[in-house]
Amino acid sequence: MKTLSEFVFLCLLIVTTSLKGQSFIVKKSGEIVKCSKIIVREKVLVLNDENSLKILKIEKDLLAGYYQHYDNAYYENIDGFKEEVVSGKIKIYRGEEYMKNFNTGNTFPANPNTSSSLGFGAMPVQYTKWFIEKDGLLIEAFEEMHGQISYLDEDKIQDLLDEPLSNKAFNESKKKRKLENLLGIFQT
Repeated sequence: MKTLSEFVFLCLLIVTTSLKGQSFIVKKSGEIVKCSKIIVREKVLVLNDENSLKILKIEKDLLAGYYQHYDNAYYENIDGFKEEVVSGKIKIYRGEEYMKNFNTGNTFPANPNTSSSLGFGAMPVQYTKWFIEKDGLLIEAFEEMHGQISYLDEDKIQDLLDEPLSNKAFNESKKKRKLENLLGIFQT
């Protein structure tokens, strides 16, 4: 094993196979807390403890990582919580999902039984940030919205690709802006 985090990750994989349908958090101290549900907030994780009916709030700074059962994903604390999706010379991490309000220009009623509205159509849209790591350098490379690339830092990604075939594939994938096309470049 190269690092302690690889050892912890391997142990967590072994533990997850025996948990079947259960989420958990891993504190930096190594303590594992099993739970039935994790809700991610800006600075804390809120979880329902499986052994009691109480709700726990744990600061993100105290955590080494957490496993979300419904995502089937382990988020490691690497300058914020990220899931390693592609491993190799170049690694790709998926960050936590977050919401932005998208203004449609229309108004929506806040309550269908009243005439009050939410303003100018503020509609929440779910985004995911993706990060690329090469030679210890971690960059925010692009944002995804429903499987489509909504923001792409072309210059930073181009600097990471050192093979002509990869550069050509990247230039072709920029036109389509589909997540699977972009991830496919790094998996080969």
